[in-house]
Amino acid sequence: MFNVFPLDNSQKITKGLFIYFIVIFSLNFFLKIVQLNYSSFWYDEIISVQSASLNFGHIKHVSEWDKNPPFYYYCLYIWINLLNNSEFNVRLLSVVFSSLSAVFLFSFSNKYFNKTTAIISSMFYLSSNILFYYSHEARAYSLVVLLCLISSILYFKALEEKKNIKFYISWVG
Repeated sequence: MFNVFPLDNSQKITKGLFIYFIVIFSLNFFLKIVQLNYSSFWYDEIISVQSASLNFGHIKHVSEWDKNPPFYYYCLYIWINLLNNSEFNVRLLSVVFSSLSAVFLFSFSNKYFNKTTAIISSMFYLSSNILFYYSHEARAYSLVVLLCLISSILYFKALEEKKNIKFYISWVG
C-alpha cells in the first residue's frame, strides 16, 4: 500500500518535468523571500559583502583569510554589481541557490527513485528549518548544498557510465 520505492522505477516523471521544476523553484523562492530583510546583517555577512565589494582580482587574496573558498564571493560580486548591496538583494542570492538546490534534489530523486520520492524529498527540503534559516544568510551555505547535490548527480552519472573512459578522464583533467 505504501510502496514508496518501487524496484522498477515505473513512476518516474518524464512528461511535464519542466512544470514541476518551475513549481518547486517558485514555491521555494517565494516562501523563502518572506521576511528576507527582517534583521540587519550579521557580522559574518558584513564580511561577505565587504569581500565581494573589492576588485575582482583582490577577492582571492582577501578570501585567503576566510575559511570559505572565493567562488561565493565572486558570485556575490557579480550579483551586487547587477543589483545593489541592500540586505534584501544580497541575501536573495542565497535564496536563489537554495531554490535551485530544491530543483536539483527533485531531479535527482526522480531519476534514481520515483515521482513520489521526488515530491516528498522536495517537500522535506522546503520544510527544513535549518535549510530555511541558512538560506537567509549572505554566506556560502546554500551554495555548498547546491554544489553537493550537483556533485552527487555527477557521481551517480559516472557510476551509470562505467564503460565510458572519456567521462572519467574529464573528471581528472
